[in-house]
Amino acid sequence: MFFLFHQKVRTKYAISLERTIEIFPIPSSVTKNKDWGEISNIKTEIKQKYKQSSYYWPVQSSQLQNISKENWFADDSLFEWVKGIGYYLIKTIKNPEKQEKRLGAEQAFLAGAGDCDEFIDLFITLARIRGIPCRRLTGYFIRNEKAEPEPHAWGEIQSPTLGWIPIDIALHNIGNHTINYVILKIEEFNPALPDYSIIKPSASVQYNWERPVPLITPIY
Repeated sequence: MFFLFHQKVRTKYAISLERTIEIFPIPSSVTKNKDWGEISNIKTEIKQKYKQSSYYWPVQSSQLQNISKENWFADDSLFEWVKGIGYYLIKTIKNPEKQEKRLGAEQAFLAGAGDCDEFIDLFITLARIRGIPCRRLTGYFIRNEKAEPEPHAWGEIQSPTLGWIPIDIALHNIGNHTINYVILKIEEFNPALPDYSIIKPSASVQYNWERPVPLITPIY
């Protein structure tokens, strides 16, 4: 770091550099009147890519595979399928309450309880079983200007006609990304990543990076 001073350094210094991030959510809405597409039109290679199984998204679970026998599960209309699973999850997770730890889809199904984590983990797992590309978003939900931001998790599905569409079953929100949502992390294939670190930007968010002047503090 000597080049910062353009001279020989005779005193030991600690250099602290902070980075400020300004996040500007971009509202978007995908209504039921738009063509969400058909599940059968999703490319086979994309379906296979998103069928990876993990602890939180156990696609191979026989308990969850059995749900595919439900009448709504076979619907080919992506919008109607999302509506169907929305009703199913609200009926299945009878006790929407905050959990001490993230349970994962199978445990949420067996317990019939969970918070936003369990709603979206179960949604993602069932969507992937059906062959729908789906991923998990984490960040914050801000209810109003005076409220404290709440840690939150929701999802996105990939439509063959419209691209990524936001889905938040826990808050009964299908297709709408509002300024109340702040995205900090997107999980597609590794749900064990540390919370709230930016892994991949979303089309719903722009990041404005500022680099303040370094703060130089003498140690002695």
